Amino acid sequence: MFQRIFLAACSGALLLLGACAREYSDPPARQTSLIHPPPVAEAEPSPPAPVPMPAPAFPIPQQKPGSEAENEAAADTTGQPGAPEGAASVAPEGSQGLAPESAGTANAAPVIDRDDPQRLVGLNEAQTIGLIGDPFIAEERPPARIWTFTEGSCRLQVFFYPDLSDQHFEALTVSFSGIADTDLARRACFEALLEKHGA
Repeated sequence: MFQRIFLAACSGALLLLGACAREYSDPPARQTSLIHPPPVAEAEPSPPAPVPMPAPAFPIPQQKPGSEAENEAAADTTGQPGAPEGAASVAPEGSQGLAPESAGTANAAPVIDRDDPQRLVGLNEAQTIGLIGDPFIAEERPPARIWTFTEGSCRLQVFFYPDLSDQHFEALTVSFSGIADTDLARRACFEALLEKHGA
């Protein structure tokens, strides 16, 4: 009886040792690694190389357009390059005495021919009255106004027409009658009208 129990215990111990040896020789971790291999880490891509900028198709000016012309103009106003200092401001000898005389001649008032009846052309009605007085007859003949002045047998007619720029009447022409058709007779008549009005 005792021998059977001993043999059964030995058999169980042998079976247990065989199972342990089999589990050690083929571990589950190895089987798992063969079935599912570990993931391989992917290498990060390297950044792209910088693209070189294309060269400009035309040269870039170092200064604003037109500055060179302005500099040349400034150089011309100050005098030619290499000229002695103060040469641009020196006037030729003898010109200093002529400059004031020529300036005075240019600024002189125009000479008025007193007895020329063409002095009336361009005057408005008020200016005409101030020169030879009120008309003897004032007529309305649209678009004109005709003023008649008399002195003895001489009759002077002044024809006014509207000036559209500022809506006033302006003398455009004059006419004489009752006298000889000469420049001397017309001047004499106009002179008499001036003296009559005290102009």
